[in-house]
Amino acid sequence: VVSHLYLDWQGSYGLRPFLPWSAQWYYGDWVAIVDPFFWVVPLVALAWGARRHWGPALVYLIALVGVTTLVLWRGHDLVVWWVRLGMLGCAAAGVVGWTRHWFGVAGRRRAAAYGLLVLGVYVAASAGTSVAAKAQARTSATRRFGPDARWAALTMVGRPFRWEALSASTDSVAGDTWAIARHLDHPAVRAALTTPQGHAIAQFARFLAAAVDSSNGGVQVSLWDVRYHAPESGASGWAAVQVRLR
Repeated sequence: VVSHLYLDWQGSYGLRPFLPWSAQWYYGDWVAIVDPFFWVVPLVALAWGARRHWGPALVYLIALVGVTTLVLWRGHDLVVWWVRLGMLGCAAAGVVGWTRHWFGVAGRRRAAAYGLLVLGVYVAASAGTSVAAKAQARTSATRRFGPDARWAALTMVGRPFRWEALSASTDSVAGDTWAIARHLDHPAVRAALTTPQGHAIAQFARFLAAAVDSSNGGVQVSLWDVRYHAPESGASGWAAVQVRLR
């Protein structure tokens, strides 16, 4: 449970550790919440420390093939080339290490420690690199929207050591090459934010935006978190709600 909370915090998803006393979100913005190396490195370490029997070997092999296939083929449009190459290298090391009995049951704790050490170095490198990305995002936001601007350097799934800069004023949210209006002062949006759905998304969203549709005789308000929606997609995605007012 603690590791799950940590992974939420170290990425751009965020964590509210002091609920119900405080609804403040905290973000590490270090490593994406979905990261291939956080899958394959522990898997290889566990496989190295497993019993040399066909049962455990089959389980780890199926898991390794599944993770590798997911990253190489299903995630080919998201995952940068060197991460795919790293996945192949980790998979090969896992198979060779198991067949040559690098650790085995007697050395399983040592294998686990090495796995945690690798992940620790990876996270530390990401955290250090993120400092420059955050400074650049803050400078860009201040230049664009003034000293009261909100900003973030968001982790990118499949692209370690790269961040997407977002900045926002009370009126708009912007990336490097785009900007969208937030419409948060619209009367219908203010009304939607008082509903349970609107309150929930407002509590979650780091960069909230809204749109009002009155084309069908009623009023429907869409609310979404810009972090998880492409600029042209609007409210199409999982981090969004639609509130029908009338």
